[in-house]
Amino acid sequence: MSPGGMVTVSGRVWGPRAGVGFHLLNGRVPTILAGTRVRVNGEPVPLLYASYWQVNAILPYSLPMAA
Repeated sequence: MSPGGMVTVSGRVWGPRAGVGFHLLNGRVPTILAGTRVRVNGEPVPLLYASYWQVNAILPYSLPMAA
């Protein structure tokens, strides 16, 4: 995982049954999408897509670089 990288978290019961894509909010990608929120190291991360089966998110730039 790299800072600013995109990740997909899969499983079940993550978000709404019908998938929802993001819309910019004041020029920013939202950190809550259809009631779904993801935190990395306690920090809310921008969400690109949320559904029952998966969430696509952007990792925070505050993450340490992977070796």
